[in-house]
Amino acid sequence: MTLLYPEFDDCGTSDGAGVPTALRIGVIPVGAVNGINTVFTTIDNFIHDGVSDERVYVRGQRLLEGAGNDYTASESGGVGAGFDTITLVKAPRPSDNILVDYYID
Repeated sequence: MTLLYPEFDDCGTSDGAGVPTALRIGVIPVGAVNGINTVFTTIDNFIHDGVSDERVYVRGQRLLEGAGNDYTASESGGVGAGFDTITLVKAPRPSDNILVDYYID
């Protein structure tokens, strides 16, 4: 995992009731940026609950999550394994940068 802004790593707190404990900002996901690949993974499982959802940026533009939008989030290990995969609708060009902000539990 590469953090663009490591000084912001692990910020946040938990109240012991499932509130996110850490925020990862500027994470570069794993996956080929080659104009063909649309699937990228994060090194951490992230919270995807409709409230603390991840934020995905391509070329600095924030993408919209959900079917019919710019990307979807999924669990590569199956239901209950933890969200760790971002599937973009459009493959980023080789010169594009992809950054993800997300909470971990």
